[in-house]
Amino acid sequence: MYISNAISLNMLADFPCTIKVRELLMIEASRIGENAISIVGHPDVAAIISERLSFEVPVNRISVTLKKGEELMVGQ
Repeated sequence: MYISNAISLNMLADFPCTIKVRELLMIEASRIGENAISIVGHPDVAAIISERLSFEVPVNRISVTLKKGEELMVGQ
């Protein structure tokens, strides 16, 4: 599980593929996101997401390629 502030088609490893998107309640996002790997690249955005989720989301500007079955939680 990764946590980010955006998703890009460049993050997908294989094509064709299907992306499933669903909205999370804040309590659910807080619970499952606490063990996620942050790929949030901007300090201000990381601070906002941290405040909303009630745990620290560190700045971690890395590129990730999502493989089948991997999950990404996107804070907007």
